Amino acid sequence: MNKFKTITRDNQSCFWIKSLKGQQLTMREIEAIKNQEVIGLLPVTVKQKERSFKLGYNITGYIPLSAYLKSPMDKNAFAVLIDNILTILQTLQKSFFNQKCLLLDFKNIMVNPATRRVFFIYVPIQHFDNHKTLKDFFLEIADTVLFLQNEDTGYVEKYKSIINSGVNFSLFELEGYIKELLGQPITIQKKIKCKKCGRENTFGVRFCTSCGEMLIEQNSKEGTVYNPLHFNGAPLSKALAENPDGCENHTDTQSFSEGTSVLGIEEFDGTTVLGDEEQKRTAPYLIRDKTKEKIGIDQPIFKIGKEMHCDYIVSDNNAVSRNHADILTKDGRFYIIDHHSTNKTYVDEKAIPAQEETEIFSGTKLRLGNENFVFYL
Repeated sequence: MNKFKTITRDNQSCFWIKSLKGQQLTMREIEAIKNQEVIGLLPVTVKQKERSFKLGYNITGYIPLSAYLKSPMDKNAFAVLIDNILTILQTLQKSFFNQKCLLLDFKNIMVNPATRRVFFIYVPIQHFDNHKTLKDFFLEIADTVLFLQNEDTGYVEKYKSIINSGVNFSLFELEGYIKELLGQPITIQKKIKCKKCGRENTFGVRFCTSCGEMLIEQNSKEGTVYNPLHFNGAPLSKALAENPDGCENHTDTQSFSEGTSVLGIEEFDGTTVLGDEEQKRTAPYLIRDKTKEKIGIDQPIFKIGKEMHCDYIVSDNNAVSRNHADILTKDGRFYIIDHHSTNKTYVDEKAIPAQEETEIFSGTKLRLGNENFVFYL
């Protein structure tokens, strides 16, 4: 478990996280946070040492969420708080950030007392796990808030019932309810039944909140209708861990509304239907044999090796070279290229020539040195 510490000096408060042995930073996320590409995250400072590092977050002027929740709150203030958090979670999903890297302890979530905006501490460490589900987090908020005594709090029970609707819950449905509390316009969504487990899901959720299966609605007149890519309430990392073949690792998150046009998509009588090429798109991923980890390939050139600039860092195997191999995506086809690695790259147990593109397919076995992976669509 990483050690956390808050240091106050010269009226400045900073929250520090110390790395553990073998932990690696996710440089893409650090740059995105530094460039403020994701809203609601506190800026991070990295202090690198030879074999370790520390992450620092300036929390001067903020108050922890635990203190903020002690102030009496009415229905509107509660809805604004939840709406703020949902917006942050949506932007995380759009940027392919892992929700499990958010610190969800109330004392480590900050609130600007002037604007009442929430700011999270995001830990850009590979495979970091906050050990807390969004379901528990949202329920804990309702159980901790100090509500106004004379107000009817029936809306809180409805809020809890949405969260307790299943093993996983739909943030999309929760978002709709919060907008209703705020008096904002919402779109009535029909239900779609998952063909794998039978659970009914709100239209707009891409993956089943129960089993993680990709949701597709069959329309007898218009063909296959792909669900809008709203943020799914089920923690995607959990769904992937439990159903490695049930859904994609990385998905674009977009909000669809009337009058919105999306490139590559045609509209028939108000129904959005993906073209044939779009329907065939499938997100590639690797399964690492040693850890059973699912690794989403979310870059056209996906680098694998021991260097920190790689998209996937193999930090616990000296047989893997610093810049061992790339997986390339070209026109819907996939290739692997070896960069003169010391222990070579193997495709289906055959060593491939260095610096030559070798096409791979779903189910192809890959070996980097003595580290085994399987490539899937």
